[in-house]
Amino acid sequence: MDSTDATRSVLTAAEGGPALAYTRRLQVPARRVLEACSSGEGLATWIGELRGDAASGDLEFSMTAEGSEAPWVPVTVRACTEAGWDVELDAGLERWRFTLRVIPGPAGSLLRFEHRMGTLEELRPYATGWEYYLDRLERALAGGDVSGVDFGVIDAALSPGFEGLFAAAIDSAAGA
Repeated sequence: MDSTDATRSVLTAAEGGPALAYTRRLQVPARRVLEACSSGEGLATWIGELRGDAASGDLEFSMTAEGSEAPWVPVTVRACTEAGWDVELDAGLERWRFTLRVIPGPAGSLLRFEHRMGTLEELRPYATGWEYYLDRLERALAGGDVSGVDFGVIDAALSPGFEGLFAAAIDSAAGA
């Protein structure tokens, strides 16, 4: 369950800039995964709080797993379906765009999460952080204690792989 290998994550070209794409095979039904990633109650178990009215589009999100001082940021829902969502968060100096797709399977589901930003350098600091949060999601879905997921361990294990991934992408872009 815990991340020790960055090979589940890839850098891709996407509308609006590069994206980090994360894939997880989960042993729970797709509907349960989507609920954990889309509702205030589900998000509270592993990453943060959602408040506001989805029908009016007036939503805010706080990554409370970052600590009690985490800011509330506006959320723009670009699309929401039974299979996932496409949202933007206004994080002050940056706009973060995320997409989530959950694909049902015979023994659970496949989750694909993407974080898009304007440049590789803007995206780079978030690579291991999303592995941390996705580990927390897996632990929450399994009924475990998410406080046992250790960012320091994940960051130490995955940073070299992500640095190599980003270095190769930046070199490739410079040679293009």
